[in-house]
Amino acid sequence: MLLHFHQHDMAEGNSKTANKQTTGDQGAVEFFRKIFGGGRFRGYVGDISFSDLSQAIDDTGTHAKNNERSAVTRDENPQVACEVAVVECNHHATVSTSEGSDERIQTVEDARVVALAEKLMKRMPAESGWLIDQKLWSEEKVKMYHEAEELRSTSFGLQLLYVISTSYHRSSEGGVNGKHGHTHAQKVGIIRSLIQDVRTLEAKLDTVEDEDEKRALEEDIAGKILLACWRGVRSEIEKVLSRVANHIVTDARVGRDGRKQRLKLLRDVGDVFKHATNDGHGESRGCHLRRIVVDAEENISKYELLLASRATLRTMPKEQRDALSTEDPPEAMTGNTGAQGGPPLLN
Repeated sequence: MLLHFHQHDMAEGNSKTANKQTTGDQGAVEFFRKIFGGGRFRGYVGDISFSDLSQAIDDTGTHAKNNERSAVTRDENPQVACEVAVVECNHHATVSTSEGSDERIQTVEDARVVALAEKLMKRMPAESGWLIDQKLWSEEKVKMYHEAEELRSTSFGLQLLYVISTSYHRSSEGGVNGKHGHTHAQKVGIIRSLIQDVRTLEAKLDTVEDEDEKRALEEDIAGKILLACWRGVRSEIEKVLSRVANHIVTDARVGRDGRKQRLKLLRDVGDVFKHATNDGHGESRGCHLRRIVVDAEENISKYELLLASRATLRTMPKEQRDALSTEDPPEAMTGNTGAQGGPPLLN
């Protein structure tokens, strides 16, 4: 299922198969990029590579079990759609690693960091000696805010804006050269734990025959998958933006005073995105994918809710059960918890 990753196409040496797989891999990458902001956030976070997700998946030592999914099944079942996309996405990352080595991947990330840093510095209106033209900077911040307003309309826009804001705030407060590596390792460990949860749920799904229970488990699995993907994306962005801030602040082309000014400007950028996030509370609350991820974040299980509701029904008098059967089922029976909210997903 989701986490049975495969490398057989790499070893087959069949160019047609490899080409088809590459096409699928790229489609999977775009599938998740679109869910989590995709190209619309490219100017602020670059192209998401899913490197942290891939690292966590590789660390679990999972291997191929079911590599083929039909297009029909993919369309009918959101769990399978997520599974197939992550399989292909991880295969894409694995192929990239095998063909270019860790050094090549690091080079790509370095280029991404430099490009983002240079782009942001161009928006910082500094005169000689790095004195800030406050009028121009105020105008630039207004432009950034309007851009952020548009970006928050994406499915995880509020969360991504929050990540950008906190990343630059943390950097401006002295976190540029902090213990980022240890924190990053912990984040990968959390993703790895989610992957193990998915494997446990998949094993349970294989033993269930009741259709309602299957559907509930499938949604639980989809939630864990999407939560693992989100945390991987978030961890990657935090790591990249920490390096972007470090590049800006330690730029040898400016002196000490210029670096101090850049720290202040980074804090201002964080403020702009924070305001856009605060002003956007209540937007995109109806996003089904976000609801599934929030439920997974809060450990709300559709499967456990279903079992609990059935147990409750068995204790009810027959008249009450008959009355319920003629009405809309309560939320606990359908698993519709309606979990919503602004930008949590930050634990």
